[in-house]
Amino acid sequence: MASPNESGGWTYEEALAWLYGRQRLGIKLGLGKVERLLAAVGNPQHAFSAIHVAGTNGKGSVTRMLAEVLRRAGHRTGATTSPHLLTFTERVEVDGAEIPQADVTRILQQLKPHAEELDQAGEPPTFFEIVTCLAFLHFQQTGVAWAVVETGLGGRLDATNVLEPRLTIITNVDLDHQEYLGETVGEIAYEKAGIMKPGVPCITAARGEALRVLKAQSHALQVPMSIVGEDYHVVRTKAPALPGSSMTLLRPTGESHFELSLAGAHQHENAAVVVAAVDALRLQGLAIPPAALREGLRNARNPGRLQTFDIPLSQLAPGLPGTVQVLVDGAHNPAGAYALRNHLRERDWTAFDLVTGFCSDKDWEEMVEQWAPTARRVWAVPVRNPRTLDPEHIAEAVRPMAVPVETAPNAAAALAAAARSGAKQIVVAGSLFLAGEAIAVLSGRDLEAIRGSQ
Repeated sequence: MASPNESGGWTYEEALAWLYGRQRLGIKLGLGKVERLLAAVGNPQHAFSAIHVAGTNGKGSVTRMLAEVLRRAGHRTGATTSPHLLTFTERVEVDGAEIPQADVTRILQQLKPHAEELDQAGEPPTFFEIVTCLAFLHFQQTGVAWAVVETGLGGRLDATNVLEPRLTIITNVDLDHQEYLGETVGEIAYEKAGIMKPGVPCITAARGEALRVLKAQSHALQVPMSIVGEDYHVVRTKAPALPGSSMTLLRPTGESHFELSLAGAHQHENAAVVVAAVDALRLQGLAIPPAALREGLRNARNPGRLQTFDIPLSQLAPGLPGTVQVLVDGAHNPAGAYALRNHLRERDWTAFDLVTGFCSDKDWEEMVEQWAPTARRVWAVPVRNPRTLDPEHIAEAVRPMAVPVETAPNAAAALAAAARSGAKQIVVAGSLFLAGEAIAVLSGRDLEAIRGSQ
């Protein structure tokens, strides 16, 4: 554990070192420890109205879009997402502003003695449990009225499920994190359905077996449910522009047209979820003007998700003339990989260089099979995470596809090598941790020195 500095407190780096030290505990689902930790600091989760967001894909985009809508409607709004790309402070925002480093340090110092009491009791709180408490304390201390809270893993036993939300959202359900949530879509859907609360409305875009599980739970708990695909229908109006697109949505109140800032056809479904959520909140009496909804969808940002950079080649490899397009996407499961593949087809990217790397616990082979066959060349890299996959495994999987493949020591080296090899279009895809590394190179920003595994 980091030692205090001379003033008797921590520096930001020392506070993060203490927090990241908790990652040695791994992921341990359950609510008991986080409930005790929150009770020790006055149960800040009761100080604001919450919207709880679960799902396999899209929950980060939905969280950011909905938070932007609420902010533009004049409500002081908090949001939590994970993991972060460049800096820890990305995980907690109030009215679009990241939590200040000084507040991270101060709140972690506030939590430390209570966490260590649980340590001594043999129930040490995990990294994510402490981050959850930090977020709720920040929301309370900054006067947040509404918070959009993304689950970390699953739902039923996720640390965020201590909330008593006014609305729940389950974006969709697919295979991911099977070692924690179950081997089938139905089993995973049951875990996600655990965020539902009796009588509290729920919005979902789930389909098939997952939707059947969610409907059964909604009936058992008498939860009013709005379903994208049944109550809300997306009509795509034009091919995606850059960076976003437009859509027409058929909703119970009629037809509406929206412009989206987030790229990709799959964002239409996410936007429909947000519109359904706004309709449900309005029924509860929350004021959300139509202009706030339109402006929120038009201006929301979610870095590392189909994010495009147009940059000079010399930024990647000094001395090279010309420019290059780089598309960065943290598509870290097969459903996300499929969405990226479709987006590349729509944009007619058929001879791109692929920079890819994964955490070893992901279904990476299926993702590589989606992207590599249409690539000009593949650059396999490790990611800055203890769970990184050896890039040589990726190379072995690509070689039978008759696509040139090379390994590189990191994202920066792979981007430079792709630029020197004549690439005009580069796709960086795989882990969100890889997306963060690439964004640091492409934007000229620094990655925070301390990086963890979650």
